[in-house]
Amino acid sequence: MVNRLGQGGQGIAYLVRDLTTDSQVQWVLTELRDDKWESRQRRQKRLLRFEREIAALDRLKQSPHIPPVVDFHVGPEASYLVRPYVGKNLEKLRNVVEPQAVLQRFRGIVDAVKYANDREVVHRDIKPNSVTVNDDGTPYLVDFGICAYDESEVGLTSTKEGFGNRYFAAPECDAGSVDDAREP
Repeated sequence: MVNRLGQGGQGIAYLVRDLTTDSQVQWVLTELRDDKWESRQRRQKRLLRFEREIAALDRLKQSPHIPPVVDFHVGPEASYLVRPYVGKNLEKLRNVVEPQAVLQRFRGIVDAVKYANDREVVHRDIKPNSVTVNDDGTPYLVDFGICAYDESEVGLTSTKEGFGNRYFAAPECDAGSVDDAREP
């Protein structure tokens, strides 16, 4: 492990390197949080969400603005996914005010959202922490932990469970309803 990047509702993200090679390439390993005090039903729900995130990212692996999954494991003892490290999140890059740089980032994220939506994947949690920027300014949309896709799928967010960040989510997300978000 090189560094702990952060923690969300589902997991903990680490910046890591492959010690079996001489490469200095860095990866993000996201480990599903293990809460020994939660109910078996809640743990199963989090596992299903994690599997859904991996499946959604598989649909999006050709996007130039969404990092692909390069390895994963889902199991009763431990679950993780590995993606390329694609830079710092926007929350840590607040001082960028040059209009061209801001516009380049915005266009890249709009392209990522369009790419995902064209493949029927709804991110549901876009905020500064869900966008990273690499050294050359290329933006990436990350953290698909509470995404939704495939209308026939049974929801993993109950109607009494909100999702997203209250400062960035649409009002209908507070009720946990994807259907409200999809209506015109």
